[in-house]
Amino acid sequence: MFLDDIKQKINEHNLISFDIFDTLLLRPYVTPENLWDHLGDIYNVANFRNIRWWAFLDAREKYCKEGIDEVTIDQIYEFIPEEYKFLQEKEMDLEFKVLQQNYEMKQVVDFAIASGKKVIAVSDMYLPKYFLRKLLDKNGYSEISQIYVSSEIKLLKGRGELYNYVLNEEKISASKVLHIGDNFHSDVEMAKKNGIDAVYYPKIIDKYFENNFRAKDYYEKNKISLETSIMIGLFALFLHNNNLLTPTELDSEKYWYKIGVEYAAPLAFGFSQWLDKKFKEDNIEEALFVARDGYILQKVFEIVNPHFKTHYIYAPRMLSLAGSLDLDKKFEYSDFESISGIKALKNYFENKYENINDENSDNEPDLSSRRSAYKYFMEKKAVWKKYSEAEIEYYKNYLEFLHKEDTAKFANRIAMVDLMTTFYTAQVFLQKVLSHKDTIGYYYWVAPEYQHHYSKFLKFTSFSQYRYYIPFVELLITSPELPITGIKDFKPVYKSNNVEKEIIRAEISKYISKGVVDFVQFIYKIFSHDEININYSFINTWIDRFRYTPSKIDAEMFENLSHAWEINHSNYKPIFPNWKIKKNRNLTTLQKIFSVKNEDNHKVLRCCGVKVKFKRKIAK
Repeated sequence: MFLDDIKQKINEHNLISFDIFDTLLLRPYVTPENLWDHLGDIYNVANFRNIRWWAFLDAREKYCKEGIDEVTIDQIYEFIPEEYKFLQEKEMDLEFKVLQQNYEMKQVVDFAIASGKKVIAVSDMYLPKYFLRKLLDKNGYSEISQIYVSSEIKLLKGRGELYNYVLNEEKISASKVLHIGDNFHSDVEMAKKNGIDAVYYPKIIDKYFENNFRAKDYYEKNKISLETSIMIGLFALFLHNNNLLTPTELDSEKYWYKIGVEYAAPLAFGFSQWLDKKFKEDNIEEALFVARDGYILQKVFEIVNPHFKTHYIYAPRMLSLAGSLDLDKKFEYSDFESISGIKALKNYFENKYENINDENSDNEPDLSSRRSAYKYFMEKKAVWKKYSEAEIEYYKNYLEFLHKEDTAKFANRIAMVDLMTTFYTAQVFLQKVLSHKDTIGYYYWVAPEYQHHYSKFLKFTSFSQYRYYIPFVELLITSPELPITGIKDFKPVYKSNNVEKEIIRAEISKYISKGVVDFVQFIYKIFSHDEININYSFINTWIDRFRYTPSKIDAEMFENLSHAWEINHSNYKPIFPNWKIKKNRNLTTLQKIFSVKNEDNHKVLRCCGVKVKFKRKIAK
């Protein structure tokens, strides 16, 4: 009840003072120094953080000898090498761009002003007062009446002297002042030392780490990575400003929304940035995002590049296989893929086309082995080819239908976008359909086993060099739809039987996709397109950290979630089959070794797996 408590304190005072940085305004970095890292990265200045830090120390040393306790940014840049002095303006520009309103403190400021209190800001900072005023005005704090900044007054909160200066300027007694800030020494101890009441406001990143052991552990192991600092800083800032920092075990909607923010969004955003770059390099004019994995990818790509022409297309594996009849590699490498593929094709054609069965054949074919399945396929191939051509012709009409409100026809160079592939089924099919076009496949990841074979007649490339955990990642970016079995009247035909598990997934996907879109839009509210880059190495290791370190809440939320990857979507398996054993990971070591419980009229003691019962006295 932080806000209620702080409002009560405000009612007891006449002047309310706020720290600025990490209190009124928040940066999307784990530490403030990461802004210097980012500045160096943007302008290709190696090790700029150290250059900037030593310039600050040198300026402090020089001006302290002259009796000046605090330095300005102009004085700091006196010690920056000449070739980097242009970064002073760039640093202030970046600060102005990235600093964001703290929605919680905005409520407090508004309450204080509505209560008739005078509100001021007091900051130990090298940036000039006029700049801080612009920052506060931009972020909704224009009603703050006065700003006291150490670089202008040459006194510090950290030494207590700035507080005395404020009291004299405001002509008010210390007992009537309340100060709120994030630095316990400067904002609390030194304020109280001067007789001013104070409230400690913990840093947002500390609150985030307190409620997210994975993020804290990941950051500790990767803190030298600017990418890690930016993404974790963005997570903390976004979740805080949406009141989502605290655990959400009782709210399924919030839990899956946060999964979308923290895990699906980095994947979709990093991949989409890569796509945008590759499309420009390869002169791609139009992109087809393949359902269902292309659903969120398309939404995010359209945020990254809103002017590029895209389509969300249905090319289910069953239809693609029927149109391509591309089974060679399946027969060569996989019993399961070849047998299940032949069975699926047989059922698909028999259900869709009349008179396909042999009139003289009353027996079901032997499809129990790869060899017998291949034999059956060769026997049927000539007949199936006719139906395959019909599938291709129908699909051409479907693609033309996508342009029904667009007078332009398909571009000459087309991208096909999908999450991953092993046998390139959809791309082989699309290349047959769009045989007169130059079609290139763009994937998050491709299985390396068959790349050599398919590269002889397909063009494709991939974003990630490392394999990822497919069941979880597909959950992250799939559409809120049931599995698609075909296309009829230019609309998808959804699986209609045994869909209970898919209905659960579809409902979850609504929340995940909203979290993704909201977070990516938030990123672009702060950063320009070329100021942030998310690499696949961060995405994969960050997602793996979730996979290997689940909380009890995670295990409960995923307990009833399953994944079916084969062509008929019938063989469901848990997304995280080993998570159940980790449900009690939050128990203390002592609790795991020793416990006491009441059972009937006995007290049961368990110690290191040994169970001992003692009869209890029952009150009469």
